[in-house]
Amino acid sequence: MKRIYLIIITVIILITSFGVHAQTDFEKYLQHRDSVYNDYVNKSTDGYKNFKDSIDNEFAQYRDSINKAFAQFLKQSWESHTLKENKLVIPVKPETPPVFDPNKQTPPVKIEPKSTPIKIYEEPQLPIDDFSNRINKELKEKLAEYYKTASHKDQFDFYGGKINIFYDDMNFNILSINNQTVSQAWKQLSQKNYLPVIDQLAQYAHEYNLNDWGYMLLIKELGNKLYNNNNKTTLFTWFVLANTGYVNVKAGHLNNKLYLLVPSSMDIYSTYYFTNDNYKLYVFDLDNIRNSVKGISYAENSPKVSTYNNKFYNEKTKEFNFFQTEQLDFNKHTQAKQLGFMYNAKYTTFNLMYDAQAVDFYNDFPPCESEVYFTSKLSKSALESIKKQFKPMLEGKTKSQQVQFLLTFTQKAFNYQIDQKQFGYERWLYPEEIIKYAYSDCEDRSSFFAQLVNYFTDLKVIGLIYTNHIATAVCFGDKNIVGNYLEYKGYKYFICDPTFIGANIGNCMPKLARVSPKIIDFASLTK
Repeated sequence: MKRIYLIIITVIILITSFGVHAQTDFEKYLQHRDSVYNDYVNKSTDGYKNFKDSIDNEFAQYRDSINKAFAQFLKQSWESHTLKENKLVIPVKPETPPVFDPNKQTPPVKIEPKSTPIKIYEEPQLPIDDFSNRINKELKEKLAEYYKTASHKDQFDFYGGKINIFYDDMNFNILSINNQTVSQAWKQLSQKNYLPVIDQLAQYAHEYNLNDWGYMLLIKELGNKLYNNNNKTTLFTWFVLANTGYVNVKAGHLNNKLYLLVPSSMDIYSTYYFTNDNYKLYVFDLDNIRNSVKGISYAENSPKVSTYNNKFYNEKTKEFNFFQTEQLDFNKHTQAKQLGFMYNAKYTTFNLMYDAQAVDFYNDFPPCESEVYFTSKLSKSALESIKKQFKPMLEGKTKSQQVQFLLTFTQKAFNYQIDQKQFGYERWLYPEEIIKYAYSDCEDRSSFFAQLVNYFTDLKVIGLIYTNHIATAVCFGDKNIVGNYLEYKGYKYFICDPTFIGANIGNCMPKLARVSPKIIDFASLTK
């Protein structure tokens, strides 16, 4: 969420090509802005105010002209695109978890990974670390003044939290849905005093540590409060996202209903999409998020969505981010769950906390690629409870002994059941959710165990994807570890399988001992 503040200050909107002349002028502005900003970075903090004032004044003219030009562009004919459903392949998992049998264990071997690892994603960084702190302070001062004059004050719920919002009139008219009415609605919204609303939303997103999807959900909830109308909410969400810098997010209509079109280079499953400029645009029904992302069709067979035809992706824009690499901080409704397992011939119990609102939050996420789950952080309340109770158990142990404890805990403290029996469909649990739900299977345990290794050690951990199974492997450096391993980037990674009950470090399921897995490399997103 720190990235939002750089965008808020410069109000980077609508870089898309809605006219050659407008695009050329805007690109000239961007080049000038970058030059001015680079000068600012190299100067003292005193240069910040001059930088911001000059950019704000200069950009105000661009902001108004570009919103006006874009509204005019939306009147042009929209093209129809046939949608496909990105179905999640259902793996064939065992009804009961495999149990380690030392009499059936094959001799340790080197496992060859598949030649091409899964794509390594990296989270964009700000030019300077403390930029968000300066913006945060200034926004608070600016908003404090705005609160005195705003004509409306309201409150809406966001996963257990009460969000106070100050705003002036934000109403606009839209009845039937077509390119003409959407254009007129965009023009009406662009004439409203919307920037203080965006500033407040950015503040709350920063406070809760939301990722881009969470920020979209926050905007959506405000839209529901303001309009109580799905089409208005969707248009408002699209408008705010675009004016916050998410210029590659689009809207489309189908059967007199607006849908949010979110581009992503990673696969988003169990929802519709179409391809444009080598990117997939995923179609989301903001009126029915939970059902639409679970693969329930919200349109006819082979549906077609209409949207404006322009290049939606530009190197100066951000890709929509589904990674939750910062700890969620709802912390309003924590709950406890007792988990226990046999360790050193003694049954040991732990009372682990989880954030019930974070669980609800993740329930509104679409199914994503595996990296998203491996890198999603436990909430502050969950992690604090784990650290407090695990720390005495790990003190005085070697790193391999610590990993073995964490591995045994993950294997034995959670009950196993495949997703089809627990949920009725395939679902990868986020680390926070594995504490709450009664059951888990291989992918859930692997991402949770990887989180524990990252929290309690400085060891490298990777995910391993087989056709019908997911596990992990840990690098212990030059330690004398014996067992099945892979070589990756010049290091040995030893198999650690959280679903192979009773298995130690280096023990691999016999049927997988000579199978080449794909590697999930998420190190850049967890450190």
